[in-house]
Parts: sequence; structure tokens; C-alpha cells
Amino acid sequence: MFFKAKLEPLDSLRPGHGAATPTPRTVNGPESMRICLNCRTSQHFCDTPQYLELGKIGTINCSIPHNFHAISWYNSTNYNSEFPVIFIANSVKDGFGYITGEYDITLDGSLTINKVLPKHDRYFTLLLLFEETRNQVISMVRVVVTANVLKQTRLELLCTSNKISFFIWKRRQPADNMFRDLCFGVLAGEKYTELFSDQFDLAESGSLIIPSVNVKDEGLYSCISSDGLTNQAVVYNVTVDDVKGQFLKELTEKYKDLYNGVQPIPYLRHNLHRVDKVFVDANIEVLVSLEGGDHNVWQDIGSYHNIFSDSRAKSTRRIIEGEPGYGKTMITLRLAYDWCNRNESSVLGDVDVLILLRLRQLHGVRPIYRVIKQFLLPKDSRISEVQIQKILSESKKVLVLLDGFDEYSDLNDDAQSDINDILERKMFQEFDVILTTRSLVLPRKVSPLTKRLKLGGFDEKAQKCYTQKPVVSLSDDVKDKITQSIKNNPTLSDLCQVPLFFVIFAHMMNKSNQFQNLNSVTSLFHYMISCFHSHMEKKMEDENVYMFTKPENGDHNFTKMAFEYLRRSNKSVILTREEVRQEVGRDEYERYLRIGILVEEEMVDIIDEKRSASSGSIKTLTKVRFFHKIFCEWYAAHYLADYLQQHSSLDLSEFLQLHDPADLQYLYRFACGLYSSGAGKIIDYLQKLEGGDKFAILCILEKTRDVKDIMEQVRQLCTEKLVVSGYDSLLLQRSYLQLLELAAKNDIGHKFTSCRAIGVTVPLFSFKGDIL
Repeated sequence: MFFKAKLEPLDSLRPGHGAATPTPRTVNGPESMRICLNCRTSQHFCDTPQYLELGKIGTINCSIPHNFHAISWYNSTNYNSEFPVIFIANSVKDGFGYITGEYDITLDGSLTINKVLPKHDRYFTLLLLFEETRNQVISMVRVVVTANVLKQTRLELLCTSNKISFFIWKRRQPADNMFRDLCFGVLAGEKYTELFSDQFDLAESGSLIIPSVNVKDEGLYSCISSDGLTNQAVVYNVTVDDVKGQFLKELTEKYKDLYNGVQPIPYLRHNLHRVDKVFVDANIEVLVSLEGGDHNVWQDIGSYHNIFSDSRAKSTRRIIEGEPGYGKTMITLRLAYDWCNRNESSVLGDVDVLILLRLRQLHGVRPIYRVIKQFLLPKDSRISEVQIQKILSESKKVLVLLDGFDEYSDLNDDAQSDINDILERKMFQEFDVILTTRSLVLPRKVSPLTKRLKLGGFDEKAQKCYTQKPVVSLSDDVKDKITQSIKNNPTLSDLCQVPLFFVIFAHMMNKSNQFQNLNSVTSLFHYMISCFHSHMEKKMEDENVYMFTKPENGDHNFTKMAFEYLRRSNKSVILTREEVRQEVGRDEYERYLRIGILVEEEMVDIIDEKRSASSGSIKTLTKVRFFHKIFCEWYAAHYLADYLQQHSSLDLSEFLQLHDPADLQYLYRFACGLYSSGAGKIIDYLQKLEGGDKFAILCILEKTRDVKDIMEQVRQLCTEKLVVSGYDSLLLQRSYLQLLELAAKNDIGHKFTSCRAIGVTVPLFSFKGDIL
């Protein structure tokens, strides 16, 4: 929403009428360029009017046939009696306007004005000469010069670019019916100027300056000037709109692109949906401190709407936790959708501004206002960082969504940043801030007022809700088959609590029944990846389509790249396109990109933070990430399994060197499933880590074959006190019970402490050991 200053043309610039038939004459140019009023006139080649911005480069665009012989451009309609300002013939440009640098002609014959001035608000005439017919075609174009200025910015209205001796500025406001004097000046001899209002300034040339444009400055501005011989006038139609309105409009357009681009299935890259069409309002829990403050419990708050209304979650700082694939990003997109389409009854109805930032994109970009401008506003936005700061500070209610703290590459940076200050409530104290992250990657420093919430995953109700959505397009038979498959396969039932797994499972059940036989996350993922490759292969069967090879488990270079990246930094699965191409080869890269396992993103890279305001210090890069981090762990697990197989005496602690193994549980689980003989070594490694017992137990579920080689690890786990709690995930609960069942069958004693409110059902078995 910009202000536009329209320059009304003088009557003398409008096309004339009824001229007598003149005799043709040759203009100053090639002999072939003869002008006559009898030439055929056409508006076909150039649209009219065309709008050019004051002070910028402007082009009068025309669709001119390529077979033209010569072109002349005139800055009036009097093409028969004036010289062209620029012309081109036989690929040679000439003319007074070309020599002075005021005009240029593009390759297609369009006219370029190198700096648009008020005098260019007029009619221009295009004359075309075709070599074959020697026919001349004329096209007239009305050019309207506009000035785009945001509220609270400086505006200078040019009276004229010519030398003048006298001028007077007048204004007519919208509610007025007459022009009133603003100022006048005499510039010849002893100079004298006088202003009738202190809200304006005057330049030495006679231009009118409005230091800080506001709504009250709207109206028609007219400058009448004279050089002593001729008089001229220019009129500006000034309309002003609030910069905040433009800011909100640009934010809304950005969020529309985000929430309309939800991609449920990796290989269906063009099958995008609006977030409300796929979003399921699953359960959310809040961590509540019981009376006395010695014990915290997770309590259900129901819908995501209750994040803002439930008294247990009331705070200006909230963290939404969730395991991989639980929909942390999805809930931020849903909130953005709700804000863009809010009404008075909406839970976000009173939120003036919503800021949604994906932290994985913010590498090296520090000031939050710069982040907002670079990642949320269009490249040609005229809103400055200072204006963004002012808008936010003056807004009544602001909601800031920081998505993916676990992918934030600067999270371990000790240097204080705006993101850290926001989380610690040293900045944006009155704003509502929601951070999403994995449960194992919480910020080290947060405000004491921070409330923790947790996504509950897909229960049976949420699963049914998703299968009923039109975008899934499932028949009743397939819906029943999905329900029965989950009920009959305990492992599948556990895995389908992860929304990402369930969504892929639901879409694939349309084509196959093999999911019913899967009994581990490794077998599920193996089948899933096979389906992705199979889908691409079918597309490759089309005629004249380049065929890729098909190593479903990834070639060595690709799996090594995935593993090395996790070992180097497990916080942000993003690489540059050039890095990946160099590492795995262009063909491999294009194949994984086409399948959907890799995704490209445009990102801003700050070369010199101190000079970031300069365009030379900002570089746009195409970065690459995995569709989901679990896919990176899948391919990294292949490399780990292969390496273990080739190096049986390998010391895992030296080889892995991972910063936070607890955040890479799927890497270890996949590796145990892929290389069953090496599972004992992985489980043994996890047991030695602080808090690694739970993840070691999860790996047992991946041992679908002979378990004799892990009995020592099972015995060691059972020497510790075991507590199966309803607060553990169902998958972990099942892993505990499977561990106890293995111990019972193999006469291994254990210390089973308690079994509180667990949510899994298993066949009865008897314990041999110490039940405390």
C-alpha cells in the first residue's frame, strides 16, 4: 500500500486533431526513416497507459515483431515535425536522447528511460519500419509517472528539471474544493522564497519537500513555474497509506505461500495442500507443577486452541516439544493460517502482528529486525528495519513463533543473540513467544515464566480424523484395512502414533498390504523408501525421460555424507547445493531431489554482518535439507552398519563422536535393524552413555531375528531398577515389556520396580526376578 503521485499531462501534450495532409520529410537519421501522417497507426504493439516510477529506471514495454528494420521513439505525438529522441537501424543506435544517456532501446525495441522524471509524464510515439514492405507502423503510449513513498518517509516533489525564474506550489486536500497556496519563490536575480506552512521545506531548485509523509498530507499538489518566456505546470496526486498496513499485507502473502505448500508425502512434490486441509487437532499436554512444587506432571489441555486460553498454559513464553515427526512445524503453520484468516471469534483475533521464523534459516543473521526483513518480506519491500521495529513496538499484541530450535545452527553459540534474549525475556517482554523443539534439545537459558507443552502424537481418534479428510481420498475398505492393520500389529500401532509415519502409511495403504507384516521401524522405513524409488521409476518409464540408477539404500557417497553431517553437527540438516553435488555427484543429487528425499531452499547468507545493509555483503544461496531429519538418520545408519560390518573391533565411542546421541535415536535403531550382528555393540555403547539406557532398550525392538548375541546387554540392563511409566511413550513402554519378556524367557533376574498407568496391552507373562 504505497502512496502514488500522479502527474497530470498538460493539454499541449495530448494528441492533436484534424491536421492537414503534410508532405513527407526525412528525419535526422537513416534515409529509410521517412515519417508521414498517412502511415498506418496501431495500438497493438504497446499497452497504454504504462506506469513508471519517479527517480527509477523505467521501460516502456512493447511486443515488437523481430523482423523490424528500424525503430524511432518520439517524446510527443508530433512525430511528423520533430526529431526522434532515439532510434535504431541496422542494429546501430543514435539520437540526441541516446547521446545524452537519457534514453536507450532494448533488444526487443522497447524504450528505456534511465531516470524517470516528471517531464516523462506524457505521450510517447513508437514508429516501426519493416524492411520487406517499407511499411511504417505507429503506436502511441501514454506514460504516467508515479512516486511510491511509504508513510513517515521523506518525499521530494520536483517542480521541473528546467531552469526557472519563478514558481508557486499549491495544494488541494480531499475535503477541500479549491487549491490553496503553500509557498512561492523567485529564483532569478535576488532570490526570495516564502513558506506558508512549517510542515514543508523547499529545495534550492524549487522542489517541495515533505520531511515525514503522513495521512494528512494527502491531496493534489500543483507547481506552476516560468522561465520568463513560457509557463509550465505539473500536478501530483498524493495518496498516503500506513506502512503498518503494507507490512501486514507482505507478511500475509509470505504466510500464504507457507501454509499452502504442505507436502504430506515426500515423492509427491507437486501434491501440495493448504494446512487446514491436512492438519489434525491432536492432543497437547502442559507440564504442571503440583502443589508444593516438588513434582511435575503432564496434563492434557485438548485442542491447540487452548494453548492461549487454558490457565495452566498462561504465559508470554511457551515451548512446544515433540519427537521427530510429531508435527511441530505443522502447528506453527496452522497458527499462521488462523491469523491470516482470523475473525473476532478467532483465538488469534486480537493478535495485531504474527511473526513466524524458521530457525534453521537464521545462520549468522543476528538482529531480529533484519531477520524479519530478509526472511519474511519480499526482496523489493521498501519497509526498513527501523520501521519494522517501530511497528512491533507500537502494536498492542504480537505473537512470535520460533520454529525448530533443534535445527538452529547457532543454539550452542555462547554469544548473546536476539533469539537468546527473546527466550530469556530480555527482549520482547510483552510479546507472546512460542518456541518449537525436540524434547531432548531444550534451550539452556529461558525465562522462569516459561511454560512447557508437548505434542501427544496420533491416537486412534486423530488417526481416524486424518483418514476422513478429502485430501487422503481413501475408500471405506482401505480405511477399515488401516484400522485393522494397526490393531493387529502392535509394532505398527506404536509407530503410527508418530504423525509423519501414520500419514505416509495411510497414503501407501491405497497401493499395498505389506505394511501389515512390518514389525520394526527399520522394516517400515525400508519398505517406505522402496516405495519412493518405485514411484519415481514408474515416472522414468515415460518416453524421453532420463533414467537414474536405483540404489534404494543410498550409494556409499550419499550415506557417508549423511553420516558425516550428523557427526559434524546434528542440529541443522542443511547443506549447500554445491556441497552435496560435489560429494555425491550431480546425477545422485538430482535423483534424491526428484524422489523428494532432498529439498532445496533459498537462503540468505551474511558475508559481512557489519556491512549487512550493503547488497554486496548479502548472498543468496540454494541450500539443501532432507525432507525430514529421520531420512538423514536412515541413510547415515546404512553407513554406520556397513562400517561396523567391515570393522568388527571398532571402538564406537571414538568413531561416532556425536554431540548428543540421545537426539539421534533413529540412527541407532536403524543401524541395529540393518546390521543385526552389530546390534550388541551399539546397545553396549548406548548403555555407557548417561541416560542411554532408554535408547538402548528401544534398539531391542529392532532385533527381529536371533537375540542371543544381545543377552549380555539385556542382563546388564536388567541389573538396574526398571520403572515402566505411563508418561513414557508407548513405544518405550513396549520396549520395556519386551526387555522383561526376554529376561523371563532366558532366566535373567531383574529389578522391576513398578508399572504405573501404562498404555500398552501385551500377552501375559510371568517374571523371574526381584519385583520391588
